[in-house]
Amino acid sequence: MTKSSPMNEAQKDVWTAIQFDPTLSLNYNLAIGIHLEGNIDVEALETAVSLLIERHGALRAVPNADGVSQRIFDSIKLPFEALDYQTLSTQSQNDALEKHRLEEVNSYFDLDNGPLCRFKCLTFSETKHLVLISCHHIISDGWSMGVLASNLGALYTAVCQNRTPELGELMQLGAFNAHLETAVGSEAYQEAENYWLEQFADIIPVLDLPTDRNRPARKTPKGLQIDVPISESLISQLQKAAREQRTTLYSYLLAGFHLLLHRFSGQKQIVVGIPVAGQLSVDAEDLVGHCVNFLPIRLDFDQPMTFPELLGEAKNQLFEGIAQQSYPSGQLIKKLPIKRDSSRLPLISVAFNQFPSRLIDSFDGLKATFEVLPRHYELFDIFMNVIEGPTGFKIQCTASQDLFDRATIQRMMRSYLNLLACSVEAKDKKVSRLSLLSKSQREKMVVQWNQTEMAYNPTATLHSMFSTRAEQFAEKTAVISPYGSLTYAELELRSNKLANHLQKMGVQSNQFVGICLQRTPDLIVGLLGILKAGGAYLPMDPNYPEERLKFMLEDSQANILLAETETINELPQFLGRTILIDKDWSDIDSANTPPIQYRHNNMSDALAYTIFTSGSTGKPKGVKITHRNVVNFLITMQKEPGIRSTDVLMAVTTLSFDIAVLELFLPLVSGATVALADVEMSRDGRRLANGLKRMNVSIMQATPATWQMLLAAGWQPAEGFKMLSGGEP
Repeated sequence: MTKSSPMNEAQKDVWTAIQFDPTLSLNYNLAIGIHLEGNIDVEALETAVSLLIERHGALRAVPNADGVSQRIFDSIKLPFEALDYQTLSTQSQNDALEKHRLEEVNSYFDLDNGPLCRFKCLTFSETKHLVLISCHHIISDGWSMGVLASNLGALYTAVCQNRTPELGELMQLGAFNAHLETAVGSEAYQEAENYWLEQFADIIPVLDLPTDRNRPARKTPKGLQIDVPISESLISQLQKAAREQRTTLYSYLLAGFHLLLHRFSGQKQIVVGIPVAGQLSVDAEDLVGHCVNFLPIRLDFDQPMTFPELLGEAKNQLFEGIAQQSYPSGQLIKKLPIKRDSSRLPLISVAFNQFPSRLIDSFDGLKATFEVLPRHYELFDIFMNVIEGPTGFKIQCTASQDLFDRATIQRMMRSYLNLLACSVEAKDKKVSRLSLLSKSQREKMVVQWNQTEMAYNPTATLHSMFSTRAEQFAEKTAVISPYGSLTYAELELRSNKLANHLQKMGVQSNQFVGICLQRTPDLIVGLLGILKAGGAYLPMDPNYPEERLKFMLEDSQANILLAETETINELPQFLGRTILIDKDWSDIDSANTPPIQYRHNNMSDALAYTIFTSGSTGKPKGVKITHRNVVNFLITMQKEPGIRSTDVLMAVTTLSFDIAVLELFLPLVSGATVALADVEMSRDGRRLANGLKRMNVSIMQATPATWQMLLAAGWQPAEGFKMLSGGEP
């Protein structure tokens, strides 16, 4: 015999989700374990399971094909299995235990025919047993699983003692669902609806946490779980702090989780879903069924605040939200103008819960310990469950494996605990100042990892480091390009000639010389010549607007400009002296080349170049860089990621971007070769790929967009190729 009963909105949502994707069904497996110590009566346990199923109609329920109602059978085939592993070795017992634990969360329930619950008793010795209880979420919830464990203990005790169980009358799932249907349209229901719609009238926040992988087009239920213990001392401090703020530990932990998400995402509006047991709203604590409703608790971080202030806001939002819990979150999502996105859950993408301690008072003298089995599936991006167990508190966090690595979630949970600890120690600090790091982590990151001192010549300059390599690698190619090449000796000689010419023209120490040359070997000659003359170069990109170039020349007070016939017409009118390196080279080359006279006692403190900012916040600003700055940077890069004298580094970045100093000078101060890509090559994936191959390039630094362009052109890196990426957010 069966009877039909309506499903509630939450049950309907579960049924609908599984119809769209049957694999999601595993995400709704709920499983707990009860560890029992002592001599067990398996037959009595089987009888107790039978009585438990008889007591709770939800355990005999199966959804109908219409997706709105369910069948509740008068009786079902008892889903109970007793397995004895006492004769196995310890290792084999452990293997069997792990096998069954995995089965409970990885085995599908038959939603068409049922049953949607199962019970197992595993025996490992006369006094060591494990009872596994699994249910599908469509007939149960987290609260209900605790009820089942407690009721099973009471029923087992009554059977063993041959007496009637002392369990009172209870509301059945069908009656609960009927109550919910009756409430729809009531004044209280309408008030709750208005409250939640008002909560998201201004904005519907979408949480975007930093992830290890791009979010897939369609979310899958693959999940990972980690357990992190919370020290007894920290829990004691948090409980005391909560009492001082006249709130609960739950509110404190929830506020901390909101803060963690705010700090990791940088977003001002954070929504966290919290499950509330519908059983409590109808005073039916022993009701088993899918009665949970997720409340989207929103906290805003628009204004600076201390943790007590944040906690006060969390307490208020929690109090108001629970008072309006009768409105289903599924209905709210349907009412709000949320753009559907198959890659994430709408409105509530992260959830928080505090699972209370489950004390099984009676199991006929057996010592009973409750356990929530690890989950391997998760639809939320992150679901954090703080569990109180017999050995203390722990965080049981499940997360989407589509998005996160295990190490990332572990790091997040450590940061959560650090934030909580800091909130107790520094109550007057703004929450933005609370440390995500423990003292030992901070010591490692701030102090130990920054012990990067290394010995180097404090008087070294860019050009002196190059000249040392020129003497060492005289006949080796220093620069190659589509327009020719120069050896180290040739580059040294030509740059010396230009430096002498510039000094005759009056270039002084720290004086800026504008340079606007095409990407040929003469560009490197020009840069080294300016530096050797004692000046500092001002990069001028002919593609920049004339107004910007004019401002740069005026602001830097450059009175000498190094250009060529191809670029001079692209520049604004210049009242200073101009050298055209191609047209004037015969005069420069024919002059004697005496040793260069440096006019600065310590050239390492002299300016090497200036880079102007974009001017997005006003006028562009020139940032002056000394030789010491650049030398320190290049010596560090020589060490890590490293460069060898046999390497060829492709330079693709315009001289007006600061990273160009790495691309042009790192090879030259290391005895390696710089390969110059012209503008056309740097903008064309196929031409750049051909250039990399033709010039035997082994290192390149580029923006992600350039790497993407190369890959789109079919480029494949040669073995040992070193890719450096940066320059874009």
